[in-house]
Amino acid sequence: MSVVSQLILQADDELRYPSTGELQSINDFFKTGEQRVRIATALSDSEKKIVEEASKKLWKNAPILSLLEVMLTASANGLCVCATTAGICA
Repeated sequence: MSVVSQLILQADDELRYPSTGELQSINDFFKTGEQRVRIATALSDSEKKIVEEASKKLWKNAPILSLLEVMLTASANGLCVCATTAGICA
């Protein structure tokens, strides 16, 4: 629920008009609308790159022992596990 909806519903539940401070919060929310849309667009446009970079950092920082433990555990549970250049497949 948006900030605007929350403020209006809260005032309505309390059977009152929004206060001056609440109205100012609504005004500030509307003033920053373009900025929020630009941020959302930038994140959306960069989604693939963000995920790739995060994945690289995860694998770079993941200890190799953890990978071996996963493979050994899967193997012990009767799963066929192989390491490939594309990753781990079971």
